[in-house]
Amino acid sequence: MKLYMNHQLIKFLVRACILGLLWQFFFKELRYSSGINEFYESATVKLTNAFLYTSGLTLKIWGYNIEIIGKVVRIAGTGGVLLDKGCLGRNLMALFVGFIMMVPGVIKHKIWFIPAGLFTIFCLNVTRINILVILCASHPSWIPLNHDVIFPRIVQGLIFLEWVVYFQWFRKPRARAQSGSK
Repeated sequence: MKLYMNHQLIKFLVRACILGLLWQFFFKELRYSSGINEFYESATVKLTNAFLYTSGLTLKIWGYNIEIIGKVVRIAGTGGVLLDKGCLGRNLMALFVGFIMMVPGVIKHKIWFIPAGLFTIFCLNVTRINILVILCASHPSWIPLNHDVIFPRIVQGLIFLEWVVYFQWFRKPRARAQSGSK
């Protein structure tokens, strides 16, 4: 059992190192080549717009008069929240996907778990943006604490919880399914 755990840990660490090296190679060597850069920038704009308009829509549903100007979403007549590239959670989403891909497991679970996890992260980020927009209008002094400390920990905690759920429940077939019994 101990040898098996060490073998699994070594495989995981090797995969993590390979993924980390590929990530670094992408950002240092490939990211700014013309085709990839165009795709990357286009995807970033689409993700930004998805956050802006989903946040705007949910805030309107909640009864707020919302304005979206450029990359800023705000309650009319107040300051607003600027959705810059760092606010999109792209790195956290990539980290989530990378971890799920590195852990040995059944591919059919990964095929549905990754999009479900990304959707959950997206929804949490929309909620974060909405709360920041409301705070910006009602309690602007609370923004730094929430933006810099509380919300990042909540999102990171959710991603960790998703990893735990995947690792505990979906990384391998159930013993009953392996034995063929019902």
